[in-house]
Amino acid sequence: MSSINSNNAGINYNSDATGTLIIQTQNTNAISIDTFQTVTVNSTTASTTPTTGALIVAGGLGVSGNINVAGNIGVNGNITIGDGVGTDVVTINAQLLSGTQLKTSQSNGNTLNISAYDVNDAVYRDLITLTAGNTPTLTINSNGVGTIDNMTIGGSTAAAATFTSLTATGAIT
Repeated sequence: MSSINSNNAGINYNSDATGTLIIQTQNTNAISIDTFQTVTVNSTTASTTPTTGALIVAGGLGVSGNINVAGNIGVNGNITIGDGVGTDVVTINAQLLSGTQLKTSQSNGNTLNISAYDVNDAVYRDLITLTAGNTPTLTINSNGVGTIDNMTIGGSTAAAATFTSLTATGAIT
């Protein structure tokens, strides 16, 4: 085992029988790099902010493979998913908490679309569009057959119904 002592930090490094490089601090294996170039950080320090945890990175982080997280993810900032080509998929296998919101941005005319793939025409169809503005709007689009079950509009509830087109002004009874 080789040692580096700087201000009594007690940093040791060696290579074990498998060729794994082990970096120790105060006789504890802190970091290891095996022959497959797998880097293991052995600290179990929890992260509660961007500057705490077992691994702290001051700059950006680029990952070209998968990321698997067993704990929670906290993000302070924007998230961009996908490259805009329309081939990326987001899957949520969880319950959304009460109060969870999907929102448009605050810019006038900004939209949030909920779309479904039309297998016959090989295109995505916008089914619901929310538009930000002085009077925000909700547009339900349908290029086929749909079902409404107990939808409340203007204080009135529509019973279960099947429709091919629906136009509403005011309360629906």
